[in-house]
Amino acid sequence: MSDLADIIDLQIAVQDKAPDKPSFGVPLIVDYHTAWPDLVREYTSADDLLEDGFTASSPVYLKALDIKSQNPAPARFKVGRLQSPYTQKINIIPTVTDEGFVYKAQANGTDIEYEVQEGDAVKDIVEALAPLFDAVSGITATDDDTKVEIEADEGKTLPFWVGKGLRMVDVTAAPSDLLDDLAAIADEDDDWYGLVLVPSSKDIVSAVAGWIETKRKIYIAQSADWDVIDAGQSSDVASALVSQSYTRTAAIWHAWIAGTENVDAAWLGVQLALDPGSYTAAFKTLAGVSVDNLNAGALTALKNKRTSYYARKRGINITYEGRTPSGRFIDVVRFIDWLTVEIETSVFSLLVNNPKIPYTEGGISAIKGAVEAALQRGKRPPNDGLDPDFESIVTVPALADISSTDKANRILPAVQFHDRLSGALHGIQIRGTITV
Repeated sequence: MSDLADIIDLQIAVQDKAPDKPSFGVPLIVDYHTAWPDLVREYTSADDLLEDGFTASSPVYLKALDIKSQNPAPARFKVGRLQSPYTQKINIIPTVTDEGFVYKAQANGTDIEYEVQEGDAVKDIVEALAPLFDAVSGITATDDDTKVEIEADEGKTLPFWVGKGLRMVDVTAAPSDLLDDLAAIADEDDDWYGLVLVPSSKDIVSAVAGWIETKRKIYIAQSADWDVIDAGQSSDVASALVSQSYTRTAAIWHAWIAGTENVDAAWLGVQLALDPGSYTAAFKTLAGVSVDNLNAGALTALKNKRTSYYARKRGINITYEGRTPSGRFIDVVRFIDWLTVEIETSVFSLLVNNPKIPYTEGGISAIKGAVEAALQRGKRPPNDGLDPDFESIVTVPALADISSTDKANRILPAVQFHDRLSGALHGIQIRGTITV
């Protein structure tokens, strides 16, 4: 006790309550596995998975490796476990019957080649390819008149790649309890923001995209389906996403299924390592992922279907462009999520760190100030997603204009604000005239 306590009765109230904020930098990798029984575990290193029951060829480990290989990379990531297995199914469709043409593919690490013989029709090529695929460990391959039908061992996602003349499409069915499993993972641990799944068929991607749309999170979906890069096709996974105008899913096309070529995980890792509002999802170089050589028709199809890609431009490997099926950019989605939480937290902090905010002109002004402060934080690095040259406008109702019902219920209605995104440059038009 102070020796002045009998003279000065001093007490200091500390107003330092800081509400928790959700993380905007943690990726979640989801797959069916039997490495451990938990629904979710957190890691800081991909190699920690090797000590936890995964192998170096596990799709979960390979996705984690691609996330952590980026520079910068997220500090931590999480792994979620689907409780029911699925069966990966891939269709391989030959399209060239010219004698001497050599088909090339890779299945679960095994190279496959077949040279078209004189008189071969598509059916003959299918019959020749099927046993080559069937001989690969972990898969069963059968043929019909037009395609090779491949089925992997239950619960396994194996890597596939096909060369020129072959079309590949992932027809894996979504497990009936897929969304229940995702909900159970989120109930167990919801402290993550970006989602990637190991299986990525149209059926699965469509289901997960619908689920993620109800969350304050994002989903990066990878597809190698041939019909995505064909402008004449409209029943592909990308077109299905566009038809639903989803905003929280960003699709990216890549010629590989699984294996070491996880463009979805690498792209997500690059984005989540950066602060919301400070970047664009375009023009990112991804460590450990090869580029795709896409012709003009494929690029047009991807643009129209709002699907991104990874290609080499003037000697530099870049992602482009980062739109979601609704047309909004995925980096904008993340920034708006951050700004929403920032405004919520700013106002909530004001409420919990004061005995009360009175329902007076002064109290209403304090709420206005909390919103303005959050908007200002969105104009400054590292979260400069709002235009610093645009003056934020926050309006609140006059006390006299608020109904007695709202006052009695202690509800402040009609607080509104207007601001402008700082955006990002993705394309520049240059015109010039040279005279002599």
